[in-house]
Amino acid sequence: MAASLATLALAPKDAGAQVARERVERVAGRIEGIYGPVARARGRELVIVNHWLDRPLEGHDGARTFDERGSFAGRWEVRLLNRGAYARFPGATPDALALVLCHELGHHLGGAPLASGGGGGARPLSSEGQADYFAASKCLKRYFAADDNQAAVRGLEVPPSAARACAGAFADPEEDAVCRRGAAAALAYIRLLFESDGLDPAAPGRPSFATPDPAVAPSTLTDGYPGRQCRLDTLMAGLLCKRPADEPFSDLDPFQGACARSRGRDVPAGARPLCWFNPADWERAG
Repeated sequence: MAASLATLALAPKDAGAQVARERVERVAGRIEGIYGPVARARGRELVIVNHWLDRPLEGHDGARTFDERGSFAGRWEVRLLNRGAYARFPGATPDALALVLCHELGHHLGGAPLASGGGGGARPLSSEGQADYFAASKCLKRYFAADDNQAAVRGLEVPPSAARACAGAFADPEEDAVCRRGAAAALAYIRLLFESDGLDPAAPGRPSFATPDPAVAPSTLTDGYPGRQCRLDTLMAGLLCKRPADEPFSDLDPFQGACARSRGRDVPAGARPLCWFNPADWERAG
């Protein structure tokens, strides 16, 4: 969510937490280690602050991010609070929380399409759909890069449709494991959104890899969130994209760094879904 500063909803203390405080801090520390140098190269300081409060706060405000101005000029700040208590929900996993953080960074590093409303910083923030695409196609893959993903994916429940898509895209066993591990994280992330709304994440009709959103957006959605099925489709597309994880996106050209639907070419695996991204907007402009 683009707003006044970055807030990741987490549990107040270890008691009752699905993901313990120390594990959350390791997740945040790894992401800060990967993207701190990237932020510095752009003249920003990435700061992830962990407020593991003892007293639960009323309500929740989801996850927010902002390019700080004023006394915090040049600072991208992500605050880890207990609102929403994502780490306390039964479906929480460390990988899902990493994906939430990756989404927030995607508002700064995701490139075009940008949100038309802006975020109060030096540049408009990347749109919600693009932040999801960055999270899965770039950030989560870099976060997984230091791990033995074939070992990590053992025991994870990866839906058959997602496992088939990964196997069809990646012949290399480690790349296939990264894709399947990411799919498990993506589904857990989307289910956390339902849990944070007090809804059953496993109820009939909930988003599934087997039921992609058939909608075709008349124009690219740059303000607000795509539907949750569309968001799951976007995360899966990012996982299937074979462009290098360290290849940056562009604020001007939405096809740079992406697996692109563009100018009449065949649609590659990993292209952003049409339920929110309409490539014709840029083909007409170009």
